[in-house]
Amino acid sequence: MFRAIRSFIQNLTDWDYPPTPIPDVNPLMSYGNVTLTRIGQNLISTLTRIQEPCVQSQDPLTFEQIDHGFGFVLYTTTLSKGGTTLSTSNIRDYGYVYLNNVYQGLHENVTLDNQLLQNWYQCGINLTKSAVDSLSQNFVAEVDSTKASSQPGVYLGQFEISDIQDTYLDTRGWGKGQLFINGNNLGHYWPTAGPQVNQTL
Repeated sequence: MFRAIRSFIQNLTDWDYPPTPIPDVNPLMSYGNVTLTRIGQNLISTLTRIQEPCVQSQDPLTFEQIDHGFGFVLYTTTLSKGGTTLSTSNIRDYGYVYLNNVYQGLHENVTLDNQLLQNWYQCGINLTKSAVDSLSQNFVAEVDSTKASSQPGVYLGQFEISDIQDTYLDTRGWGKGQLFINGNNLGHYWPTAGPQVNQTL
């Protein structure tokens, strides 16, 4: 598609900005496999170690309302009684629900048996390089590996390179999540949904 559009523009006689030459393709390099280690007992206990100061409110607040421009927010509340149907609407983009630190699945917004849940804490979480470094230095794997695959979590891996070339991470076999390299957010991955399964570095 890119080359077709470029060719079309190049053939326009009255176009003031002809396309520049296409750069050479950089060589690809394979850096081998990277071993990932899960850290922390569960996702919440791990992320609370690097959360920002929490904001308390009657109802859930948006990222903007707690002055959190990017990253993630951990929302928590205490239930006054049990219930059966937790429902939500208008979440942007994803929300994961835990009950007593046990993952309950993916939902949308926040009532319990049609009763509005209130008294929330919102805690901003930025997975910066310094935050990830702190996790890697202060945590060891603390989770039962037989249960890890069914629970969201934080995984760390390291690799070193001496010759920098173009490369990518193959996420086939992974679930759904967010990928960071040196504190830089490479984006969302979800290989089973596709179409993209590789994350270019």
